[in-house]
Amino acid sequence: MGRYARKIAAACADPRNQKLYFFLNDGTYIQYDIATDRSDAGYPKAIDDSTWPGLAPYAGKIQHALNWPNYRIQFFLQDGQYIRYDLEGGRIDGNYPAAINGKTWPGLEAYADKIAGIGNWDGRKAIFFLNDGEYISYDIAADRADAGYPKKINN
Repeated sequence: MGRYARKIAAACADPRNQKLYFFLNDGTYIQYDIATDRSDAGYPKAIDDSTWPGLAPYAGKIQHALNWPNYRIQFFLQDGQYIRYDLEGGRIDGNYPAAINGKTWPGLEAYADKIAGIGNWDGRKAIFFLNDGEYISYDIAADRADAGYPKKINN
């Protein structure tokens, strides 16, 4: 995995099989087995219709990935759009890609082009790190940014 470290654009987990997926900036991905603490043989593989159906046209545009309830992954793209992917169905949900705006991500609309990283905090909160040293806490159940954000990252 070490030789791919600088190519990692996004990462997410599949809670159904204890796998991590590392999406590389060249349109490939690595499947990593949590139990054995190593990448599975034969990776990286191309993101195509046999590996990630429907995701191939966006493979080189993925910047961030965020685990979401009901076995969904939110893929954030370089152009201010996102895709919601259904792991169980093996497909992109309908009407995607969509813009990051006040309707789709309430409270993030002004920051769509400033997202530097994203993390899922215990399935209840998503933390959006911005490229200006601030962050936004996003309530997953309420589907909106928490009040009072962004805040400066500090000690």
